[in-house]
Amino acid sequence: MLLKNIFNRKTALPLLTILIIFSIGFFIRAESINLSSVPDNEKAFSRLIGIMDDLREKCPWDKKQTVQTLRQLTIEETYELADAITDEDWTGIKEELGDLLLHIIFYAKIGQEKEKFRLEEVINGVCEKLIAHGQRPDMPVALISKGTTPEQKVVVGTLADIATKVSEHQIQAPTLTIIGDVVSLREQLQWQG
Repeated sequence: MLLKNIFNRKTALPLLTILIIFSIGFFIRAESINLSSVPDNEKAFSRLIGIMDDLREKCPWDKKQTVQTLRQLTIEETYELADAITDEDWTGIKEELGDLLLHIIFYAKIGQEKEKFRLEEVINGVCEKLIAHGQRPDMPVALISKGTTPEQKVVVGTLADIATKVSEHQIQAPTLTIIGDVVSLREQLQWQG
């Protein structure tokens, strides 16, 4: 496979993380789900979890798997998905997403058995990450450069325009970045600039 020659161990795991988040994304972003299909998605997802529970309990191969024994198989599945994406092979993409989804459920099952985490924690964690990284463009932002020194500069804007303002005011690192409604407290906190 061409992609196995391009990616090494250092690049494969970040790719794996991105593809895993991509593969479960449609389960966790309510905004992107057609609400009429939610019951079907829930049934299918519950069915997969039930099958994994049964396999883990009854199948000798599945019983003996660990995160370490699954690791290489997961990487191979990720390469197969990447190849299907490169080829725009939609049947292959669907199949490989299913394989990766199975691996996600498998890892979550092992995490639960070891009392490290539960599947819902994985899903809620990525939901929070998506929400945190999906801030609205009008979110207030303040950057404080050289704070508590006579050269202190404060630039206030929004996520949509802060990059332009930083460039205009020639703000350089290091800076303290404040995001959110707390920026409106600038006067009370006596940020100079």
